Amino acid sequence: KGSKWGTTKTGGEPIAEMTIIGYRKLERNQWKPLMNMPIASINREVIVNWYNELLDNSDKKGFTNIHNDALRKLVRIFNWAINKNWIEINYAERVYKSDHKVPSKKRKSINEERFDLKTNDLIFTYILTGSRKSEARQMKWDWFEDTKTFRSYTAPPSATKTSKEYYYPCCSLLQELFKRRYENRNKLAERLRGNSPLTYVFPDTNGKGHITDIRHRLDMVTKVSGIKKKITFHSFRFTFADLCNQLGFQDSTVIDAMHHQNTKITWGTYAKQNQGILLHELFQKVEDEVSKSLPLEAVALTGEYKQMSGVIRPSIDNKGIESDRFDDVDLLRD
Repeated sequence: KGSKWGTTKTGGEPIAEMTIIGYRKLERNQWKPLMNMPIASINREVIVNWYNELLDNSDKKGFTNIHNDALRKLVRIFNWAINKNWIEINYAERVYKSDHKVPSKKRKSINEERFDLKTNDLIFTYILTGSRKSEARQMKWDWFEDTKTFRSYTAPPSATKTSKEYYYPCCSLLQELFKRRYENRNKLAERLRGNSPLTYVFPDTNGKGHITDIRHRLDMVTKVSGIKKKITFHSFRFTFADLCNQLGFQDSTVIDAMHHQNTKITWGTYAKQNQGILLHELFQKVEDEVSKSLPLEAVALTGEYKQMSGVIRPSIDNKGIESDRFDDVDLLRD
């Protein structure tokens, strides 16, 4: 029903495809012991036993939060069942709010979560938009405002976590990147012998759909960069948020850029008109900051060897700061 008619939460918009895939995955795995039981027979004892067994299995496999994710989404299903008059009590919710619920373990430390910019196209997109993993991967050419300037794109409700439109300004580097990919899409379709490059910005290697996994490429990049810790897609999102805050933008603007829930601002026509200029400025300044933070080793035309770490650090007298980076916002694009 949700995939066709939507829900109250989505405002009648169909549930996002990635959300449905997530529910189907739970159905095949974590919810499997419950799937053949009449819903009215699933009482508190059944939920507790299922949860405890799931917790044990998760701990053995090294999962940190799947037990609570599965229970939390089961609460939603049971709330829907109550509204259908199939059950009277949401036992999943009672267990979720009780002492039986075991807190999720934090997967990484704060330092491990962030991608340290001071120490390929899709990865650039993650870094410079802070978008969620699924949105960037399934990006389509018809999401763009126009295919001449590539000034911005809008992810439709079917592709976002909250089933709402997400507006993304494009910094100068991404405008150029998307322009070149768009001009090359027909040649890429011929080489891949598939039409997906005509639809998707980042097609898969078979030319049949969008790219689904770049973890191997991400591991290659981090290895060459000398980064010892594990980098994930969400690391870029954390880093994007850090940069926005470092650059001094107001919380409301950062919240809009990250597409988080903001109870103080409604992202309607008024907000778009008045926040749009600030949003575009924010995304461009993130690129500029990344550019200036690049470490670089080079030989100048004069033959002089030059090395910059890309960092701002305390001065030698500890009374101020000194910059060991280029003040060049075009460096990354160059």
